[in-house]
Amino acid sequence: DLPGLPTDLPTAVPGTGRQLTVTYEVTGDGPAQILYIDRLGGTPTRLDNVELPWKFTAEVEAPALLSVIAMRIETTDGEISCRALVDGEEVKQRTSGSGTFATASCTHFALN
Repeated sequence: DLPGLPTDLPTAVPGTGRQLTVTYEVTGDGPAQILYIDRLGGTPTRLDNVELPWKFTAEVEAPALLSVIAMRIETTDGEISCRALVDGEEVKQRTSGSGTFATASCTHFALN
């Protein structure tokens, strides 16, 4: 016989519920296609043919999955960069190599 599962597990994670200001930035040789998430469990937003530089700011509740992916949609060589900030502090930054359809991805899990 296996023991029963515990029934007194906590339902809230300590430190959650704090409001965070999240900013995504994409720079480089545009135009670009951008895919970003603005809340944990949310559906990603897709933007096509975006002129760079691009910036988006939102208020989210911790814990939060931060993610922005940017891809150049030009067939000439170039670079693209992404940056994610929480409350004004950079938490992730990436720059692609030079090339056609260069891609940069910035993902971070903010706990509080």
